[in-house]
Amino acid sequence: MARLLLLQNDANVGEHLRRVIEAMPGMEVSTLSATLPNGLRILRSAPPDLVLLDLQVRRADLEVFLAELCNQPRETRALLLVGALSLDDPILMEAIARGADGYYMHGGSPETLREAIVKVLAGESPMAPSIARHAKVRFEAPVWSGARVGSKTRGALRLSEAQLRLLERIGEGYLVHEVARELLTTEHEVGLSIRTLYRKLQLDRRAASMEARAS
Repeated sequence: MARLLLLQNDANVGEHLRRVIEAMPGMEVSTLSATLPNGLRILRSAPPDLVLLDLQVRRADLEVFLAELCNQPRETRALLLVGALSLDDPILMEAIARGADGYYMHGGSPETLREAIVKVLAGESPMAPSIARHAKVRFEAPVWSGARVGSKTRGALRLSEAQLRLLERIGEGYLVHEVARELLTTEHEVGLSIRTLYRKLQLDRRAASMEARAS
């Protein structure tokens, strides 16, 4: 049974999402909260398997929550699925760069939410064309100068030829099964590769933060 912590700014929407999630086999909403400070207390006392986080919350609370969750060891921390109003929302890209494992769109169908949850729990991540294009720009012109970033980190941030092609094709609007066919792999492996690209974006952001502190 996967335990979910649901952090939703709107109580009515939260109750709707709870019903949708608990209708899924093997899913349990352990807590529904409308405030991130309360969510942090739950995260510390009874860590869930997955956090569903509404990005339409007070920015200061959001930054504190993301910092605490995403600074925990990757092997033991809860997975993070964020809810956004638009794929072009800069807060969504920032949440991915800070550690989000996936996203869902507010107002989407119950099936799309279910699919997002199942994929994230399976180790996969989604990537829309706009996010792929943004990520490609970030990798082509990283926000850190590299002067104080070690060779190991620089190497970890380099994209393989397959990763670059994946970003290019998704950015051009290719669907996951089309990308999988071109790369001679499976849709599941493409989802896993997208999660790896998110990790690289997160490493890029940490490298930028280290660079800023050192300057």
